[in-house]
Amino acid sequence: MGGRLVDIATPMFTYRDIFLSLNGPHQALNAATALCSAELFLGSPLATETVEEAFGSVRSPGRLEVVGRSPLVILDGAHNADGLRSLSAALEEGFSSRARTYVVGAMRGRDVDEFFAALAPNPETDRVICTKAQTSRALDPDVLAEAALRYGLGADSVLVIPEVGDALGRAIKDAGVDDQIVVTGSLYVVGAARASLPKAR
Repeated sequence: MGGRLVDIATPMFTYRDIFLSLNGPHQALNAATALCSAELFLGSPLATETVEEAFGSVRSPGRLEVVGRSPLVILDGAHNADGLRSLSAALEEGFSSRARTYVVGAMRGRDVDEFFAALAPNPETDRVICTKAQTSRALDPDVLAEAALRYGLGADSVLVIPEVGDALGRAIKDAGVDDQIVVTGSLYVVGAARASLPKAR
């Protein structure tokens, strides 16, 4: 849950067994893009040791960031359909779980039905707690809850808790040690969740 070994082939060189400290299959593509850009700029391959050091220590706060265990708490600032699909794929690939609670908030103007279709919570096992970041652009969490119900989650699996810290605290309180909590939908929500972590536990 702290990264993966990757092989990265660029037009100039193949870097093998590089530890990439970021979670999610899409991060390998991002790493390859960064490496190709560096090679083009420098005009030559990079030293393998340099690549190992850089990718082994890279951090991306709020992107599949594990901030708690037992239950596992993941922060991901995905806020559009592509980001939510990447999050969903990464969770399925690297974070299997019997049950997940999503703490979600979004900004106004988002297609909330597309939001849940991209996130793809399992109506059989998952719960959603809809919340709201403290910004004037935040979407009313009741609108998100209505979309979660249209998506197919049962009424007993959808809660509205407007304050992010309270929503995260409830998710942690209700979770089993093997469950997961995923906070997503907005960087504002992720930031508020991070700030409330000590209180939420």
